[in-house]
Amino acid sequence: MGGNIKKIKVDLTDDFLKKAIYWIICKYDMDEFKREQSSSKRALLGGFIDRWMNKAPEFLIFDELLKDKNYSAVNDTFFYTKGESKNAPDILGLIDSNGKQYPFARFKDNKWEVVEGTPFIEMKTFRSDQSLVTIPYTQFDDDHYYAIVESHLEEDYLLSLFDDELFENDEYYNSITSLKEDEFIISNDEGIIKKPDKLTKNDVLGYYNLFGIYRGIDLRKYSQIVEQGDNPMYFSEETEPPSRFNSKKIVNPPIRLTTGIYYFNDDENNIPVDIKVFEGGELLIKHKIKSALDVEVNGHVEVDGIKLSQGMRRLAFKNFEKNGSIKEIAMTKTILECYNEEISAIDELILEFESIVE
Repeated sequence: MGGNIKKIKVDLTDDFLKKAIYWIICKYDMDEFKREQSSSKRALLGGFIDRWMNKAPEFLIFDELLKDKNYSAVNDTFFYTKGESKNAPDILGLIDSNGKQYPFARFKDNKWEVVEGTPFIEMKTFRSDQSLVTIPYTQFDDDHYYAIVESHLEEDYLLSLFDDELFENDEYYNSITSLKEDEFIISNDEGIIKKPDKLTKNDVLGYYNLFGIYRGIDLRKYSQIVEQGDNPMYFSEETEPPSRFNSKKIVNPPIRLTTGIYYFNDDENNIPVDIKVFEGGELLIKHKIKSALDVEVNGHVEVDGIKLSQGMRRLAFKNFEKNGSIKEIAMTKTILECYNEEISAIDELILEFESIVE
């Protein structure tokens, strides 16, 4: 296991965005439920588009990954009238330069059946500011491949869909800024009320990064099963420690941490953290509060691949509050990045592709 950790970055272009939006609107029109996973609220088109834009990397990432091959990936662009029938892999198969198709699954008797001897690939997209990678437990399998993608979309990426007149017509801007303020605003010394800048269209929509492709069995080693009501702790960041400690929370004698997987509070119900103490290094827990460890760092020490600064440091942890009813596999992005080279399955997946297309 391990190998290629090829870094792939693909830009979201205006042309591709329009193609994606067309597919999403078709899905919206055909979707009988239009409900968010976490509530019974009927989804309006804007929110529906934002949620389903996570499908865009399925096309862009594999197009880039296979750009030097004589075949490309076939994505699931079908529309379903029953949600339970959507049990196909995200990559349905391959198609070569002569148009020959190599299915990984076929739809039969109202469900998808996996073709024996082919890979099952799931795409999972997460925002760049999300610390955790989560996979629904019902979609998790030791033998499946999981392509983890990080989304770096601009917050206003949808503005590119609007006609230029929206931005160029002064009438629209004047209609919201022409009110005689002196009749309503007596004083505004702190600048609480402000006029907006005139809208401009952003030509940069954002991009996607392939974080990695992994086998389920390898993800399991660095993850935790999380169910409704669970509140596991996960490593968040290294920060400056406080200048003074609560004497009641001082750890005496200090606890020495060694290389290996660590769970906050030594509770394996929490999400694992990777500790590496290199030769001559030392990591001591000297103070502990509800959501942090204050540690003394000597020498080369890494936590989830992050090299700690010397001296007293604070390792901050956060709760993953699991409110939804869907059981999930959860892990941190940092621990994945830490083991990326070791557990990367890109080479393995490409070899499977090659053997199928031969």
